[in-house]
Amino acid sequence: MEAINRDSECSLVENYDTLYVEAKGNKLDYLVYNKGVEKELAFKDVHHDIANIFIYQATIGVLSKLDNGSKRLYLDKYSVKKKALEELYTKYSSLGLGIMFHFITLNRKQYFMYTDNEDISDTDAEEFIYIIGTPLDHDKNLLGEHFAIFNLKNNFDINTIIDDHAFRDIYCNYKKSDLFRIVSDYRMPDKPSDGVFYPWEDINKIMSEANSQGNLYDEIEFIIGEVPNYKYILDFFRRNPKYGLDENRYREAYAKEEKRITILGRYVPEELGIRRNFFDMGSLYP
Repeated sequence: MEAINRDSECSLVENYDTLYVEAKGNKLDYLVYNKGVEKELAFKDVHHDIANIFIYQATIGVLSKLDNGSKRLYLDKYSVKKKALEELYTKYSSLGLGIMFHFITLNRKQYFMYTDNEDISDTDAEEFIYIIGTPLDHDKNLLGEHFAIFNLKNNFDINTIIDDHAFRDIYCNYKKSDLFRIVSDYRMPDKPSDGVFYPWEDINKIMSEANSQGNLYDEIEFIIGEVPNYKYILDFFRRNPKYGLDENRYREAYAKEEKRITILGRYVPEELGIRRNFFDMGSLYP
């Protein structure tokens, strides 16, 4: 598998090095501490509450810009069986650093072609924002195989590979689309949200996550979120004094990410009486 040349006419994400550095570890683990509450439960509570702030911000922010009359240009959720991640991990983890998840657009014909799924009842749009996963090699270059692993019916097949030519066409079409223009203009034209990166180490952690009975989760749902203004996060911690926050480090890690589109993950099925078990995607929690 050859790496894609990023210097071609339609360049892909330019900041893989930056994304790779920022993706290492969950920053909440280092910047948030608990005061007299059990650490693991404290982090789950914080993840739940912060995730809902991200989701709500996307609803009133970038996703409101992607409503085209009665046709929403995005899906309510993007689902994947954990088995799909396990297959990708087994095949690619020894070949590189992790997976880059690109935001792109798919039309209904392409969606059916790459997922074998005709049910896109979450949107009436003919073309909508989607996510394609591509493993990176050890030099932070894209390997030449791409996957539509997020599937409303979870019919993932690791042998259904989007080749370089098709992927570049899809990605370039996204860069020329109204969706990309809206997303870029919403944040800043010089800092568009191209995607997020996730290292294999953290993919492995997702695969091994279990519920309170020790049973592994079957499925993961991903929801589009938006990094909110730092003030809203700060207000949350001030309203919840049982959690501590290293405000200076948090501000430093966070300031450049506001209004960025990201992907929030949660494990399913949910447990009765347990708050939704969210985790970050791409470690974009500051």
